Amino acid sequence: MSVHSEFQIEDERGDDKLILYNAHILAHSVEVERGYIEIKGGKISRIVKGFPNIVAGTDLDCEGAYIFPGFIDTHIHGGNGVDTMDADEKAFKLLCDYEYSHGVTTFFPTTVTASFKKTLNVVNMLKVLNGKDGFENIGGIHLEGPFLDIKRIGAQNPSFLRSLDEDELRKWFSLGIVRVITYAPVSDPRGSLPHLCREYGVKPSIGHSEATFEEFERCYALGVRHLTHFCNAMSGLHHRHVGLVGAGFLHNDVYLEVIADRCHLNDQMLRLIAKIKEPSRVILITDAIRASGMKDGEYELGGLKVSVLKGEARLKDGTLAGSTLTMEEGVKNYQIVTKLPLRTCLDAATYNPAEFYGIKNAGDIREGMEADLVVCDTQTFNVLKTIKEGKVVFDG
Repeated sequence: MSVHSEFQIEDERGDDKLILYNAHILAHSVEVERGYIEIKGGKISRIVKGFPNIVAGTDLDCEGAYIFPGFIDTHIHGGNGVDTMDADEKAFKLLCDYEYSHGVTTFFPTTVTASFKKTLNVVNMLKVLNGKDGFENIGGIHLEGPFLDIKRIGAQNPSFLRSLDEDELRKWFSLGIVRVITYAPVSDPRGSLPHLCREYGVKPSIGHSEATFEEFERCYALGVRHLTHFCNAMSGLHHRHVGLVGAGFLHNDVYLEVIADRCHLNDQMLRLIAKIKEPSRVILITDAIRASGMKDGEYELGGLKVSVLKGEARLKDGTLAGSTLTMEEGVKNYQIVTKLPLRTCLDAATYNPAEFYGIKNAGDIREGMEADLVVCDTQTFNVLKTIKEGKVVFDG
């Protein structure tokens, strides 16, 4: 990583230039305790130690705050009162803005188990919005279901569960915006799904499944390298049947989605993951629902009633129903509980998902990359500013 000295830089002010200065810059490839980032044409042009020689009125004094890469949330159902399944442009705009307010510069709106037609409506809508002004942080779709296991249904609607349908998959995948699908092996006895995923460039992930370790091994042989919301809605660890949790621990190259809200996974399990798992294979997610950012009360998820009390979302029978977590809270929680270096925890919300999903120009801070950045308070981790492609999209 090239980091310039403050004495090497001469300022060449242009209309498309922005400087974020007086910051602690931290990412996978760089740490500068006192420095600035110069942005030109939406890209990072220079990372410099010290202070800039010239500060324009449009430049931003970070007042000693952190600058991180923009967060990447690859599993989020909703927030700010809206849900992916609303399949409405105004709703998605609210969700995009909400994500920006929490430092998320790339996210995968996530479906729930629903009818083919309703899911297709969502995929079609997001295909239309992809790349449109105001929706730049939509990075693809995560299909969670409908090919799941009734034994580990969680907060999915059982009315729409079904076995794998290749025609449905092809119609969804052919639109070119699906990035990942969560499925249960029991729904796919022929092992067709990983092959279809490879054909369309979609990542297969196992979740909502009672699969045994041996069943996972067959999927692993077909290329599956990802587990959805690790430990939750999957076969657990037993000393004679290690299940999917054991598989996630034993395979160093399998990526684990981790919800660090200290509810889906308690502190001991978060520490165990940090102790056992290769850090580069942990991906922090929120699994947030429409109640995120809202008051406690009654909400809906895939046609199911959800009650939120003290920030915890549950069905009537007590089953957890997604979360109200935000990404900056997840990073903070993971660091506080595990005592891992902050950079390691940050990678789990930035660099690791970018690497697994092949998200170009995201997840790190390097010269030449798109300027997707978040400015966070060093004590509270509260998001102060979010920058997407060099433009300030949130200013707290």
